[in-house]
Amino acid sequence: MTQCSPRCSFISLLLGMVVSTLTAIICSAVYYNFDELIQKRLTENIVIKPGSPSLAIMVDESKYSYLRVWLFNLTNPLEVEKSAKPKLKTVGPYVYRKYSIFSDKLWSADGRHTTFTYTEKNVFVFDPKLSVGNPEKDTIIAAKIPDFTAVALGKDFLRFSKVRKIMKHFVQPLFKTTVQKYLWGYDDKLLKVCNRFAEDICNSTKVGLFSAKNNSIADPVTIVTGVDDISRLGHILSIKNQSLLDIWAGHYANMINGTTNAFTPPNVQLGTSRFMYSTSVCRSFNFTIRKKVGATNFQEMELYELGPIAETFHSAQDHPSNADFHVNETLGPKNPPSGVFDLSNCLFKKKRRVPIFFSLPYFHKAALEVRNKVDFVGEPQQDLEFTFNIEPKSGIILEGYKHFQLNLFAWGNQVHRGGFYQFPEDIFYPAGRFLEDKVANREIVEALHFKLYRLPSILRILLITLIIYRMRNNLYKQEDPPEKSPTEFII
Repeated sequence: MTQCSPRCSFISLLLGMVVSTLTAIICSAVYYNFDELIQKRLTENIVIKPGSPSLAIMVDESKYSYLRVWLFNLTNPLEVEKSAKPKLKTVGPYVYRKYSIFSDKLWSADGRHTTFTYTEKNVFVFDPKLSVGNPEKDTIIAAKIPDFTAVALGKDFLRFSKVRKIMKHFVQPLFKTTVQKYLWGYDDKLLKVCNRFAEDICNSTKVGLFSAKNNSIADPVTIVTGVDDISRLGHILSIKNQSLLDIWAGHYANMINGTTNAFTPPNVQLGTSRFMYSTSVCRSFNFTIRKKVGATNFQEMELYELGPIAETFHSAQDHPSNADFHVNETLGPKNPPSGVFDLSNCLFKKKRRVPIFFSLPYFHKAALEVRNKVDFVGEPQQDLEFTFNIEPKSGIILEGYKHFQLNLFAWGNQVHRGGFYQFPEDIFYPAGRFLEDKVANREIVEALHFKLYRLPSILRILLITLIIYRMRNNLYKQEDPPEKSPTEFII
């Protein structure tokens, strides 16, 4: 049996020490750069490109969000006929599943998948299990959209007594209808008459709050995929091949700032802000990352809550830059008070001029002159707004809650002769409040939590164990003397 000489043993020991030391150095380098390596791997997974998990999530036609609807029912119609303050009670919720179907998908012409273009079709399906009643049978007394519009359009002619008499006979602000018709549309008598004599003005006889939304195909949207710059992941480059909207009065308001869908740039920090674009109201909002919250379906996952900055709902008088969000041709006040803004160009795409205004539910953050014109009865008023809960490492939005209210504006009869006699003062009459919400299920959140937090911790522990093992093994080799050959024991 061949025995290793002392020199051989020394060389073997030295090589073992070198290998162990190099292994320890490599493991240590990996350990100290572990977060950077994980972030690089995360970036590779969240960019939008063919075959990526992000694209699969984005275009998955089986996923859906919810549209929850509460319509305002007038409870004191007889008193309102005598110019009393309207008392409104919500009826609902009526819940619809909103499916988004993506088509006409195109990648950038450079072949590097730096941009992604698509069109989106929205389909709403009623969910009776989550709703309180039957929208086809439940009735409400609500604001009549064509009549509010007719009075607003004819405001300049209402000084003539004959016009006022005609308006008073044919036009009324309130009517009784079903939830289904008020939401998704019905054939209106006034619009039929208008269509007969002025088809270019009244090109349709159907009207409803969301009559143009169901089965509607949105304009093509082009977004940044993050391949070149992960900090711009999900940012909108253009809508209908235009980098500017043609909805608002000012250039800044027409800029398409921020992201859409579920993907935003990663590495979210508390106290910072980022822009997000809402297709519901055709504008960008500046959101502040304001606090930590637990995921609804998996409390171990820590999310950051985003909410709009306070100045978002200020009037132009209080915050002059908000004048950009006025519209050039409005049927309401040119300078709306705090908490409301004209949404007619967004909802009706300039095909019709309708005095319809956005606000938060129950006029939250609106001026007193807006809130004091109606009474909400029957339920506690809540401070509801747009909020999103985002996973900070990846920037993926796991929960979204878009609360808003639609209101019809009418000029007061005392100031503007010929307005609805039921409303002595200018009024933003609430039609309905809405919640578009989407919450990731437990399986998705738990899987994401494992990949982002638990798996890196496990790998980190394995690295530490490997480093300790190599160092310990190296130490033992140094302590063990080289084995002597039998001849060394013979003297």
